[in-house]
Amino acid sequence: MDLPHVLFGTLRDHYLLLFGAAGIFGLGAGLLGAWLGARFGTRAALRGGVTNTVAGLATQADIRALGDDFHGLLIEVERIAEGQRFLAKVLAERSEPAALASPPPRSRREPGTVTPH
Repeated sequence: MDLPHVLFGTLRDHYLLLFGAAGIFGLGAGLLGAWLGARFGTRAALRGGVTNTVAGLATQADIRALGDDFHGLLIEVERIAEGQRFLAKVLAERSEPAALASPPPRSRREPGTVTPH
């Protein structure tokens, strides 16, 4: 009886065998689960008579109400944008441009003094 040298090899060979077997086992379990889920899901759907009914779809009234809500939202956004444009215009027309600018930074220490490091 001649056993493969992977069983008697280095630790790397053992990890290769172990992780390869685990990967194949996971792949097989995933494929089996997907196949069973598709098979039983299809059977249940056909048995239950799943069809597209009008009750399940959005009605014209729902779509119209959604459009009205969206239109109201657009009006509010336009009002906010108009207010921002007005404020920018007022700030730009001010006669004192220096009032908008921040004062220059002031030094915290006297010139010529050495700070300890």
